[in-house]
Amino acid sequence: MHLTNYSLNIHSGNFIHSDNANTGSKRTFSSILCRLSSRGADVKKVWSDIISLVIKTIIALTPELKVYYQSDIPAGKPGPTCFQILGFDILLMKNLKPMLLEVNANPSMRIEHEQELSPGVFENVPSPVDEEVKVAVIRDTLRLVDPQKKKRKDIQSQTSEHVSETKDELLDAGPADGLEYDTSKTTEAGLPSLCLKQVFPKYAKQFNYLRLVDKVAALFIRFLGVKGTTKLGPTGFRTFIRNCKLSNSNFSMASVDILYIDITRRWNSMGIDHRESGMCLQAFVEAFFYLAQKKYKSLPLHEQVASLIDFCEYHLAALDEKRLVCGRG
Repeated sequence: MHLTNYSLNIHSGNFIHSDNANTGSKRTFSSILCRLSSRGADVKKVWSDIISLVIKTIIALTPELKVYYQSDIPAGKPGPTCFQILGFDILLMKNLKPMLLEVNANPSMRIEHEQELSPGVFENVPSPVDEEVKVAVIRDTLRLVDPQKKKRKDIQSQTSEHVSETKDELLDAGPADGLEYDTSKTTEAGLPSLCLKQVFPKYAKQFNYLRLVDKVAALFIRFLGVKGTTKLGPTGFRTFIRNCKLSNSNFSMASVDILYIDITRRWNSMGIDHRESGMCLQAFVEAFFYLAQKKYKSLPLHEQVASLIDFCEYHLAALDEKRLVCGRG
C-alpha cells in the first residue's frame, strides 16, 4: 500500500522489493486483509465498506458520462462495445474506514519496474506482485468481453441440424442451457476461475436511493434538443418547465428565465467548459434542486428531489401517452 505515488516511492532508499506477494513495500491487498484479520480486525466490514465506496463513486460518475455518451452516439443507434479498467487509490484510516484518494482513468498495467544497478544505469525487473494482480485482471476482463463469442456461435450453427432433429428430446432436457454450458466450458477449459466479482447491479437495490441525479440527468438529456450538444439552451429549459407543469402564479416563466440565466452564468464563470453555450448538467441539477425545495418545502432534501422527479416523470409519461394516441388517430 502506498500513501504517495508508487512511481515516486519506488525510488526511495527505504523501498523494499520482494518476490513474495505478502511482503515488501508493495503487496497484494489480500495479504493486507490477512494481516488485519490476524490482528482481530473485521475484514468483511472493511471489504464491504470498500465495495460501497466504489459503487457510490461510479454512481456519481455515470450521470455526466451519459450526457457525453448521448452527444456522441445518435439516438437509436447501437453504441460501441467497449470497457474501461479504473484504478481506485484508497487510504485506510486508523479506524479502518476507507477513504478515496483518487480514481485513475488509465491505471498502469506494467508488470515490471526499473531498478538502478549503478548510478544512471537502470534495468527492467519483473514484479511478481504486479504480475499476479494485473495479469489476472486483464485476462478476466477479456473473458467478460468474450472474444470467443463468435466462435461459439459458429459451433452452435454447426450443431443446429442435430438440434432440429432431436427437438422434442431437447425441449424436455432444456436444450439452450445445456448447449451453451458445454460450449463455454470448452472455450474456457484450463483457465482459472474468475478473479472478478460483480458489485453492481448485484447490490443495486441497496444503493438505488443514491441514483437521483441519474434520473435528473435523464430529464436533462430529454430536453437537450440539439443533436450532439451537452448543454441545455433557454428554450429547452422553458420546455422542461412547461411540459413538467412547474410554472404557476408563484413561479412565472419570467422567473424561469431569470433562474436559468443566474445559474448558467455562475457555472459558466467557473470555466468548466466554454466550447458551447448553455446550461451544463451540474447547473441543471442545481436548478432542479432549487425547484424541488421550492415545491416541497416541508420535506428533507432527498425526499424533495425524489418527489419532484416523480412529479416530472408522471407528467412526461402522460404527455407521451397523449402524443401516442394522437399519432394513432
